[in-house]
Formats: sequence, C-alpha cells, structure tokens
Amino acid sequence: MFLYHVPAVAGKTRPSRADLEALGLGYILPADGDVDALQVGEGPDKQAGTLLSPSGIDGHCRYVPAEQTWVRGPAGKYWIGYWNNHKPTEQWLRRPKLIAGWPVTLLDGDAWTVPVARSLVNGATLPQRLMLGEDGETWLLKDLPQYFSLCKDADFVFDLLVTRAQAGEKVSIAYADGMRIAVGALAVNYRISAFEASAIELFTGDAMSEVLSALIDMPGLHKMLDAQAKKESATG
Repeated sequence: MFLYHVPAVAGKTRPSRADLEALGLGYILPADGDVDALQVGEGPDKQAGTLLSPSGIDGHCRYVPAEQTWVRGPAGKYWIGYWNNHKPTEQWLRRPKLIAGWPVTLLDGDAWTVPVARSLVNGATLPQRLMLGEDGETWLLKDLPQYFSLCKDADFVFDLLVTRAQAGEKVSIAYADGMRIAVGALAVNYRISAFEASAIELFTGDAMSEVLSALIDMPGLHKMLDAQAKKESATG
C-alpha cells in the first residue's frame, strides 16, 4: 500500500476529508472510516507535514526514507511513497467491490481487472442505471454519471481500434491520451492515479494497449470471432 505525505494544515493535527479531496487525494479514502495519520517534522520535501497510510497495517505509517521510495505528486502538492520491501500490489490496491472485467497482466506481474465500458458481444460490466425511454414504457440502460468520462473515452477507443481500424485506416494513440484512459480504467477497481502507476512502473506500451482493448471488450470480440470461424470450418 502507498504512503502519502501532505502539507501540514494550520490548526489541525490531521487533514480532513475535505482537505484531502481538495488536494486530489479523495480516491485514497475508504467509503467509511479514515486513513492512519502521523505528523512528521520533516518529510520527503524537507518540510513538516502529515504522513498518511490507507493500509491499516500496524507500523506502516512511518517515515523512514532509507527504507522507502518517494516521488512527487502533481505540482508537488503532495508526495507518494512506499516501503521498498512492501511494494504495493494489485491485491492491496483493490477497492472493496471489484467490478468484473478482463484480467490484464501488467509489468509488476499481477493480473489487474479492467472493467468493460463498451462491448459488441456481452455488454458493459460497468454498472448502469435503468431509465424509461421517451415512450414511457421501454426501459433503457444508461451510463452512471460517475462513469461518463470513462465511457466517453471508451467510445473514442472503440472508434479508433474497431471502426477506423476495420476501415483500413492506420491508427495510433498518443501515450498522453492512452495512459490517461488506461489509468482511468484501472481506477474504477483500484485506488490509483497516474502517479502511483508511474511510481511502481506498471505499464509498457503493450500493456497500455491491452488495457484499452480490455476496456472495449476486444478479447470477447476475438473469442466470438474465433468460435464462429471454428464453427464454419467444422460445418464447411
């Protein structure tokens, strides 16, 4: 599990949930309860602050720089670290409820579950809401607001990897876009951002492509096409 070092908040012994959300660290907070916290006189930025640990493991929330690795978060607003002998794993970073999807093995050797946002075969695994259509009788599946951004990204990836590729176009995606979408897909099931993913070196270019493919159910599509080809071969 990761450690976080955040600036001291005047008049407080520890930052509130609102303070952490303002820093962009709301994703490390459990739905109920809190994270372990320890005030330190000097952290990785050489400044006083508060050390945070979402792990709940006794003795985990300590600052021992010789035994830890630390990297700067966005614009240095906070720092992210981990114990060198206890590197964060897929299991430790899972959210309490894992949404089904395709397993993708990343550079750490773990299989990370990527939810399906768009699919031609089995439908999305992301939870969706049921809403009445304009006729007042037909119930339609609609994306949940918290997944609007990821589903929009999935539509972009689907158009790129399926529609345009099948039309014979040469397609590619910039790392900035591909990694933003890939990390966003992982963040559905894991307490992780681009900075944690970089800190523990999760991705190669191929791994990024596999996550994007899983997001739009390309493995399911390939399985369906393979099954159809075998059936036609057997009957032909």
